[in-house]
Amino acid sequence: MHLDHAAELLEPLLATIDEIRGENFSGEAVVKANGFYHQLLSSEFLVALTITRHILHFTRSLPLKLQERLLDVAQSNMHVANLLSTLKNLRKSVDTFHDEKFFLRLSLAEKFEVSVSKPRQVARSVFRSSVDSDSASDYYKKSVTIPLLDHLITELDSRFTTSSTCELNGHYLIPSNHEGAWKARVCELIDAIEDDLPHPPSAVAEIGDWEAKRKCLSLSEKPTDLLSTLKATDRVLFPNVFMMIVFSLTLPVTSCECER
Repeated sequence: MHLDHAAELLEPLLATIDEIRGENFSGEAVVKANGFYHQLLSSEFLVALTITRHILHFTRSLPLKLQERLLDVAQSNMHVANLLSTLKNLRKSVDTFHDEKFFLRLSLAEKFEVSVSKPRQVARSVFRSSVDSDSASDYYKKSVTIPLLDHLITELDSRFTTSSTCELNGHYLIPSNHEGAWKARVCELIDAIEDDLPHPPSAVAEIGDWEAKRKCLSLSEKPTDLLSTLKATDRVLFPNVFMMIVFSLTLPVTSCECER
C-alpha cells in the first residue's frame, strides 16, 4: 500500500480499533487493541510515517517508469542516475532538509493532537540503539531521516552498479539517443567490452565516422531501436559498432512489471 493511502486510512483504522477497545470483546483482543491504538498515536510512529512519505515522494516516479512495457533502457538509466544524485544532495544538505520547519508541517501529529517529542533517554539501552540528540528534531534526523536516505542510496548503488549500467550504454548507439554526452557513454562501453571487439584501437574513430553517416539520414530514416540500428549498420565498414550493438541486444533486459 502506498504510504499516502496509509496516512489517509489512519483515522478510520484508529476509529475501528477504538471501537474494539470499548466493545464487549475478549480480554486479549482489548489488550491488543489498546497496544495498537497507543502505538499508532505515538509521536515516533507519526513522525517516522511523515518523514518516510516525504522522502519516498522523490522515488515515486522511478518504479512507475521501470514498470512500463515499452522501456527505454538508456533513458531509464538516466532517471536512476538523476534520482541517485538528488538523494545524495539531500544527504549532504540533511541539516537544511531536516530543520525545525519540517516538523511544523507534521499535519498527522497535529490532526490527532499528538505532541512531537523524542523518547526518554536512558544511561544504558538494551533493546534499541541510543541516539544522542539535543532536540526532537535532532533525534528524528539521526534516527529516521539519515538512516532512510543512506539505505535508499546504498540500495540504488548496489542494484544499479557502475558495471551493469555501463553495459547498457550500447543503447546510446541508437541515432535517436544521440544527445548530450552520448559519445562518452559509448566510450565507457568500449572500455568494458574491449576484449570482445574486433579491433578496439579503431573503435573511437569508427564511432565518429559512423555518427557522420547517421547525420546524413533524414529523421524518418533514422533507426529508433537497437534491432533496426543493427540492420542499418554495415558490418564490414563498422565492425566495432556492429559488435557493440550485438552485445547490447543479447543483454537480458526487461521491465519489472508486477503482473509478469
